[in-house]
Formats: sequence, structure tokens, C-alpha cells
Amino acid sequence: MTISIPPSSELIKTSSLLEAVIAGSKSEEVTFAYFLRQFEQRSFAGIFFILAVLCLLPGVSIVAGFVMILPSLQLLLGRQVPAFPKVIDEKTISVDRLASWSQWLIPKIEWLEQYVKPRYLFLSSTAAQYLIGFVALVLAVIVAVPFPLSNFLPAFAMLFISIGMLERDGLLIALGLLISILAFLTSVAVVKVVYSSLLYFLGM
Repeated sequence: MTISIPPSSELIKTSSLLEAVIAGSKSEEVTFAYFLRQFEQRSFAGIFFILAVLCLLPGVSIVAGFVMILPSLQLLLGRQVPAFPKVIDEKTISVDRLASWSQWLIPKIEWLEQYVKPRYLFLSSTAAQYLIGFVALVLAVIVAVPFPLSNFLPAFAMLFISIGMLERDGLLIALGLLISILAFLTSVAVVKVVYSSLLYFLGM
């Protein structure tokens, strides 16, 4: 089971990298862990993007927030590729199915790449991954706490950050970080209101 990827995979567009991964497969199936490894640190971005979308969905956001804690911690600790429990990592994926998905997904990515491009690369550098990991961890905790509407700002922040990570667009990452600060401040304000209301009702 081998996949041939251009040597400068860190620098090529996500759409081109995905095409190379699918086209270079020499077997009928690949494991989930093996597939993620081909994208190196961009695999974190892909996981964060999926979880950020799920964080926008009522009833699913709390679970997605808890799940996001794991890759956030791993990125913060300097892992190159996210790792999941063995039952998930060893799950196999049909290459034909991946190819079918990619035919639908790649045109959407190529459209996005007209507007999202590598810039302000220091925000997508290896050193910046620790900051992003910490921010993602804070956002995951905020989403996991069941306060009304507490999921929207963190989810949008992670959407911007994850797309910026995928295409090494520091401008989008910076925007996501700014939204993260707003999400944190809003959450602190909500906690203060809830705490004050609780004290009031308890007569304290």
C-alpha cells in the first residue's frame, strides 16, 4: 500500500495534494490513519474544519466540542498528525469512494483557492501551531459547555482558522484568532451573568 506525493507537499495547494493522494494510491483500501498522514499537519486543519461545521449544529455541538479537545491537545503538544483511538485509526476507506468524494469536493476547494492563498506565513508556521493548538483547546472547551448559543462564535473562529491552516493563509488565521478572543470574552461575560443570577436567586 503506497501513495506517491510530490516532495514539496507542504507548499502545494490542498486541491492538488488531495488529487495526488488519491491518484497515487496503489491499493483498493487505505486506513484512516494512513490517509491522514499523507497530509501531514494539514490533517489537523481538515479535522478542525469538519468539527467546526458540526459545532454549528444544535444537539451535535457539545459532542463535537469534546471530540475537538483531543486533536487540540495533540497539536499543542507538537504532534505532526492527529491520532485517534485504534478502532478509528485502523478503519479502512475504499480508494474508489475517496475518488468519488474528491470529484465532488475538489472543485469546491479550487473555487475557494481563488480567494484563499498563502500569505503572512508566520501564522501558519510550525511555531504558530502551538498557539493555534492552545486556542483550539480553549474554543473546544467553550463549545463543550452547554450554554445557550455558546457554540456559534467558537465554531466560526475554527472555520476561519482551519481554512487558513489548509491553505497557509495567515490573514484568515488572524481573523479566526480575533473571533476567538471575542468568543472567549463573550463566554466569560455569560458565566458572570449566570453566576450573578445564581447568587441572586439563592439570596447570597
